[in-house]
Amino acid sequence: MKTTIKNFFKEVMNPLKTKQIVLILFKIKFVDEENNVYIRTLGSLLKINKKEYSRLFNILASRLDLSDNEYKSTPVTELIINYLIVDENNTKISKTTSPQKEKLVSHKIKNISLPSTCNLKLWGQQLSSISNIIKIAKRRSKYIFEVEIINHLERSIKLMVGNETILSFKDILTDEKDLRTFTRYFEKSEFHYINGKVLSKVVYKNTFFLKRLELFVNRESRKIIPQINQNFITLDIETQVLDKTISPIMVDIYDGMSHSNYFISDFNNVDEMMNTALNELLDARYHNHKIYVHNLSNFDGIFLLKYLLNLRYNGMQVFIEPVLKDGKFINLDLSFGKYKISFRDSYLILLFSLAKLAKTFNVGEKGEFKYNLVDNLNSNELVPFKQELMIYCKNDTKILYEIISKFNNLIFSKWSLNINNFPTLPSLAMGLFKSKYLRNEEVSVIKGKPYSDIRESYTGGSTDMFLPTGVNIYGYDINSLYPHSMAENDLPVNNMKYIECSNKGTIELNNFFGFCYADITTPDNLNIPILQIHHNNRTVSPLGKFTGWFFSEELKYGVDEFDYKVIITKGYSFDKANLFKSYVNDLYNLRLTYDKKDPMNYIAKILMNSLYGRFGLNPLLPDTLIIDKDSLDKFIDSSEIVELIEFEDKLLIQYIEENKIGNYDNEELDVVNNSNVAIASAITAYSRITMAKIKRYCLDNNIKIFYSDTDSVYTNKPLPDYLVGKELGKWKLEGFYEEGVFVAPKVYGLIPFR
Repeated sequence: MKTTIKNFFKEVMNPLKTKQIVLILFKIKFVDEENNVYIRTLGSLLKINKKEYSRLFNILASRLDLSDNEYKSTPVTELIINYLIVDENNTKISKTTSPQKEKLVSHKIKNISLPSTCNLKLWGQQLSSISNIIKIAKRRSKYIFEVEIINHLERSIKLMVGNETILSFKDILTDEKDLRTFTRYFEKSEFHYINGKVLSKVVYKNTFFLKRLELFVNRESRKIIPQINQNFITLDIETQVLDKTISPIMVDIYDGMSHSNYFISDFNNVDEMMNTALNELLDARYHNHKIYVHNLSNFDGIFLLKYLLNLRYNGMQVFIEPVLKDGKFINLDLSFGKYKISFRDSYLILLFSLAKLAKTFNVGEKGEFKYNLVDNLNSNELVPFKQELMIYCKNDTKILYEIISKFNNLIFSKWSLNINNFPTLPSLAMGLFKSKYLRNEEVSVIKGKPYSDIRESYTGGSTDMFLPTGVNIYGYDINSLYPHSMAENDLPVNNMKYIECSNKGTIELNNFFGFCYADITTPDNLNIPILQIHHNNRTVSPLGKFTGWFFSEELKYGVDEFDYKVIITKGYSFDKANLFKSYVNDLYNLRLTYDKKDPMNYIAKILMNSLYGRFGLNPLLPDTLIIDKDSLDKFIDSSEIVELIEFEDKLLIQYIEENKIGNYDNEELDVVNNSNVAIASAITAYSRITMAKIKRYCLDNNIKIFYSDTDSVYTNKPLPDYLVGKELGKWKLEGFYEEGVFVAPKVYGLIPFR
């Protein structure tokens, strides 16, 4: 009854013109036990306007309830509404009294028009009906519908030509009384029809899962016992400034047992010194060794590569395979004969200066040398500094070796991981997560168009300058903001679906979890905008109207706390899970177990903070090659070149083939990928919510904010005690300042109280 009245109002009452009303007479149709058909009128004629939905419904309910026993004891098979639209003065008829017949509306799937209704009478001419199978000739076509009636709501349909099935789909009614409101399931898509119109489309995305790292089972599924790998060497290069150019003057190589030292005055020139030193590494003893250089990814890498290009092994050229990211050397593989060594940057896995690491790992102290004393000296003039430089350089390689050895032993003894397998700290953190915490088929990888769309929401931390100057300023930092967000929140993990609305349909935000494209309108009096987007290579938090991709939970917070208006037209929904709680809590508790001066405290800290960003890695990685200069043209014509470094007659290029870029939106493309940008973006969004909450608190409690950064805030009053503490997600007072000047994001100055 409700559906009938609702549809009547939608189709008849709502379109009424001003000063029009409807004359209504209700009738019911029923059949008695002897199959006699009866039609009875319920009550008298009614006058109803378009605002009287509730009145009409209540009158009908009352009349049905007050009907005599004949109506109550015999099932009613049909409710009939006779109506007439008239002017209010009841003298001018403006519409026929008979209801309009349903017209056939079609919607194309795979370029074939299919009926947008479950009313089979409109599908075409019925050819046969045997048991629960009905065959219907599709109107004006060669196709035949073969409809299997599963139950009163569900039908399974094949579209056929002869004995060949062209496509198959399933229709399920949302309401058995409304044949135009249903869901059509086709392959990995759902089409949601309301009143014969497609309001939304849902596409189940192909799922590729992040694979668990098995440490105790080999590729043949046999059990193994992991062994620690100590196959590494350390190398250090000392330099001078000579004619405004940085030039090597000493190399030291340490293999854990002995040093090999090379000084410029013992050779005819720099090239000879470097070639001699590096040739020592082309030895079968060092097969599969890693050569660690602190800060290799910066200038040391350029120095090394220049000379590595000239190496020969038994008269044959050495094959070099570099890996770069953001212009930094991550790894340099050298293959010579049947042997291989790799150069790595120890800074990328340990993150701090050699001096600070030496103190942390308690392996002695890094020495000091005044480099300005050797600048612009020739090789003979450098001889008096040889002994001092040798002691300094040997100390560096020995300290670095002991740090890496200690780090490797601690990591292996705790988690059975070898650092030689991981060139960077984020990759080591990912290895730990995948080996100890990840379950198979728990986290999907994201690539293609979904990656490109969701990547738009990955905007990083929020940085705002509110007041340019102030006095008596409190500076607060939050404890481990990103690990806190990882541990305390549900994250998008798998079962990704793409949802797109049409015919003015929208996605209901409160029932959605994932990433969505939204039209945003800010309130007029918004003092602290919190939703941010990429715009002209900048991250901004606009006022007024704007559009973009956002994480659903950040949108919900913006709507609830800051009165943003949001209209969602498409998005990617996910299943959710608290993915990192154990990972973060285990590492946090490990930190609490060890003194701050203990290396394990440091290891737990850096691993806890290094995982989330690895999930945001772009799956479309560039290739890196070393080529002859005259080969550049063919790459220019067929690739997008992202890096170019010149070495005499050679070039190092980083490039992405154009056909790979053009096909990238094809999610079936085999792209090496161990990332899920949805997880990385969600974590940063939750972190922005945490920052927005402290801003909201200050706004509501008359506390001025001068400046806020990704995980810090500067105020004119102290925060309450319950917000301050040592736990994850609590605030800590970093400083109290006499005066501060805040010029722009990341540009400010503070004078602390003495």
